Amino acid sequence: MKKAFVITITSFTESLNLAKRCIDSSKKYSGPEVTIFPAITPKDQPSTIMANENLSISKFIGNRYSRFENVVSCFLSHYFLWKYCIELDEPILILEHDSVFTTKLDWNSIQFDRIINVGKPSFGNFKTQNKAGVHRLFSKRYFPGGHAYMIKPTGAKQIIEYARKNGPEPTDVFLDLNKFSWLQEYYPWPIEVQETFSTVQLETGSKAKHAYGEKYRCVEIN
Repeated sequence: MKKAFVITITSFTESLNLAKRCIDSSKKYSGPEVTIFPAITPKDQPSTIMANENLSISKFIGNRYSRFENVVSCFLSHYFLWKYCIELDEPILILEHDSVFTTKLDWNSIQFDRIINVGKPSFGNFKTQNKAGVHRLFSKRYFPGGHAYMIKPTGAKQIIEYARKNGPEPTDVFLDLNKFSWLQEYYPWPIEVQETFSTVQLETGSKAKHAYGEKYRCVEIN
């Protein structure tokens, strides 16, 4: 059974409700069984965790798009799933709580190298493809959001080593072709973000989101 995990702020009811929606949407299309993965949050003292993991916080400081502790927490939530992928020694699918399956993800037909984005871009301008299937990362030069991607242990080891040596960044910006030329992307995307709030972004960062509007909220989570 292929393993999929949805990063969820388990102390926040709205996040739990979104994660349940994500899980139900996978079931609707006979997709992988999705398990809740408790997110790191500011109350977990993310800066201390980063130091314990030999990870620098320098590239998170002064980010005008995100709350410092929240964006570091978000990175760590992905990071610990990368470590878990290595521990399991098998590929996994990583999702964020506001991800929704819009069609079937045929895991067995997606033959990828190390890491592949399977989520529709959630912000800014992006490119599409004329041909279905696996391609080199094409929608942007970096991941178009960290809401849906598949990762193998080999990829997880490589990005963790890079992060410890060179310092990490917010997850989507960190997964960049300039750092990792082998990043891939699947088209058409079987998963998309359906969001009405962000627990990481400030309003400055949220304005680029496709879902941003009058009712969109930037929520403070501790």
